[in-house]
Amino acid sequence: MISEEIVIDVSKKSLKPLWVGIGLFIGVLVVVGIGSQYFPVSTHVSLEVAVNRAEWTLGLFPSPQIFEPIMVESISFQNFSHVEFKPSSLHVADPDQYDRATGQFSPSAWEPVTVFGDVRLTPKNQETFLRIQSLNPAEENLGRLSSIHVREQSNVTIEIAKTDPRKITVNIVGPESSVEFTPTKPFEMIANEIKLAGLKEFPFFHKSSLTFRPELPEHRTHIEIQGTKHQLVITLTVSPSQHSTVLSKQAIPIKAIEFSRQDDSGQTVTTLIGPGKLEFPEISEFSAKTIQANDFVHIEPYKILKIHQITLLHNQPGFKFSLDGTAKSIQTGPNESLIDHRASLSDWLLNHFHNQ
Repeated sequence: MISEEIVIDVSKKSLKPLWVGIGLFIGVLVVVGIGSQYFPVSTHVSLEVAVNRAEWTLGLFPSPQIFEPIMVESISFQNFSHVEFKPSSLHVADPDQYDRATGQFSPSAWEPVTVFGDVRLTPKNQETFLRIQSLNPAEENLGRLSSIHVREQSNVTIEIAKTDPRKITVNIVGPESSVEFTPTKPFEMIANEIKLAGLKEFPFFHKSSLTFRPELPEHRTHIEIQGTKHQLVITLTVSPSQHSTVLSKQAIPIKAIEFSRQDDSGQTVTTLIGPGKLEFPEISEFSAKTIQANDFVHIEPYKILKIHQITLLHNQPGFKFSLDGTAKSIQTGPNESLIDHRASLSDWLLNHFHNQ
């Protein structure tokens, strides 16, 4: 019979695997800690910039209107599907009686036109153009442009004229934008390359440029302008004011925005015209940053960014934009060396635990 031996190992086990595991764990923590300082995250920002041009894509919002009602000195439209109004009386000038020396028609040039129902102007081609202006060249308050109705997902560009700080072009790329204009003073309409409906025995159908003087009844004092299925372009001269004119003060959700344009040589240039300010409302440790007047600003919304106000500046040709929201990317600086201003993951974590 073979006896079984019981062997008891009383030697001390090695602690090396334990220390290796602890070292790896600490190393991972160090790597994560260091990495979190350089790993940017979406950041809530507030931005104010002064620009002479801006382009944005509209997000989803319940009341798709841009701009407040605005008093204007003159206004013109391009890329419209139709312009419609119902005059109580209508006169048209004989184009052959236009005096180029004085820039006016002779009194005998005006002829009454018989109207039945609504008068509708529609474009003949891409050159179609309609301008509404006061009979008195010195008049600074022609009428009121209502809020502009737009479709969601439309692309909107606003730009100030280089030679006139009150002249704005609004270009809406999107389906069937619309607006109403209500004259408050006697006015005339200059129409180029249009087709007419609602007129009886009109003598100048063959003329490419016509000037009308409508009178509107009290029960329908507005003119309706409807954009095409793709676009509407409005050029307006805002009535003068001693103060900055607020163009928009409702929150407009946007999916993208650009403060740049192509110059004559095809180069991308910034549209900033003065210093801007970038703030971080949710991170008290972050101080506000000043954006230089010649810097680029690239901001990409995380989901939706909001334009809270657009103001027409009265002391220089441009607009002040106020935006707020969570940015997936926010970069400023010269185009070749942009700086990313998003908070890092460690900044976010520290701020989160600090506020608990």
